Amino acid sequence: MKFQMVMYSFMTLLGSSQSLVQHYQQQYQQQRPFHVSHSMEDLENDDFQPMEIKEESFDPFAPFTDPSTLNSTMTAGKRIFTFYNNCSNAIFIGALAAPGQYLPENGGFQINKSKKVSISMPTTYTWSGRFWARTGCSFPGNCDLPGDCGPKPNVQCGGIGGQPSTLAEFTLDINGKSDFYDVSLVDGYNVPITITPVSGTYNGKPDGAYQCTTAGKCVHDVIQQCDPKMKMYNKAGTKPVGCLSACSYYKTEQYCCSNTPSNQCKAGPIQDAVKKACPGAYSYAYDDHKSTFTCQGTISYDLTFCAPFFK
Repeated sequence: MKFQMVMYSFMTLLGSSQSLVQHYQQQYQQQRPFHVSHSMEDLENDDFQPMEIKEESFDPFAPFTDPSTLNSTMTAGKRIFTFYNNCSNAIFIGALAAPGQYLPENGGFQINKSKKVSISMPTTYTWSGRFWARTGCSFPGNCDLPGDCGPKPNVQCGGIGGQPSTLAEFTLDINGKSDFYDVSLVDGYNVPITITPVSGTYNGKPDGAYQCTTAGKCVHDVIQQCDPKMKMYNKAGTKPVGCLSACSYYKTEQYCCSNTPSNQCKAGPIQDAVKKACPGAYSYAYDDHKSTFTCQGTISYDLTFCAPFFK
């Protein structure tokens, strides 16, 4: 499948849990259909200059409106990602990019409660990367375990990925035409995230369930229905703040499908429960046909953290 192939390429570049790394590497070596390679000289000669970021306020209590229905205020030809913090406290965005590619804000930045931050993204070459939220952070020091940056407990993760956490994943400007984006719970969950293409920055109109529409929609909190043994708690051990995925917890072939053909890898009861909670997100490695979204154009995106639950 087209979407499946894209995710092979993307996940191979970025990595995941050890078993998933092996899985995507094997598939990528066999198929590598959509990955467009660029030499370091290409990247060094690119004239992309990221804009300076600043926090702005928004009203988290206003009735939620799907951002794709609003008129765009973005400059033509620019690609802007706007991050909304709808959580009850400050969050620290982690970022990871494919090797040799632009790493937004050196891997991380802070967004205070009820604030939004916009960053500029490359438009002249294929960019693959992911974003996630870290919660309960104090610096210098550490964050709550879900989403932390491992040995680099700083605002800027410097490209070190944090797991388990809800991931917003992108492959931008594939062959200069199509973006692919998704929200993944394959490695676990900490906060609900939605990704919405900004109206006026993409070609045509949203079409069907997965064409220029909002990815990551959840109907209730995964943590609430998480198996107690798979829950992760804050540093004080008093509050559940994340949920391990079946693959992250069991690390078995049954749940990770690291060596299983795609047509034989099926969701189990745990993944089915996650999919029921978040029908717009990946629940296991081969959940492509119900989880990968695509859109055409030089597209800007709105990413909402602690997004409201949809009915």
